[in-house]
Amino acid sequence: MSFLNVRANFRFLSVFCFVCAYLVPAIAADKLTAAEIRKLLIGTYHVSVADSVTAIAVFTPGGGVSVVTNKGEKDTGRWSFSGNKVCVQFKHLLDHKSNCSSLVNDGGAIRGNGFTARR
Repeated sequence: MSFLNVRANFRFLSVFCFVCAYLVPAIAADKLTAAEIRKLLIGTYHVSVADSVTAIAVFTPGGGVSVVTNKGEKDTGRWSFSGNKVCVQFKHLLDHKSNCSSLVNDGGAIRGNGFTARR
């Protein structure tokens, strides 16, 4: 292999790696659609909230959700969609108001407005 071929291949690989490094975070941070969320949502998640609250949340296929926080709070509620946002409304927590958030899949973590959830 000649020096020119090595140099051309190196230049191609350098540009390719730069493009991949630029695109992967953008792809990983794309907002999930309602269909994508529906596939991911069902099951048990460990949730960390921005204000140091952690919880175990269980989402059921029928739209139910139950949660237990590190502060000993327990509650149940319902989840639904508003466009491509998932909404959760508990019987007691979060002032019994419907809270909606867009979600992104960030390398195995699901991130929303002020929280991160992992399986």
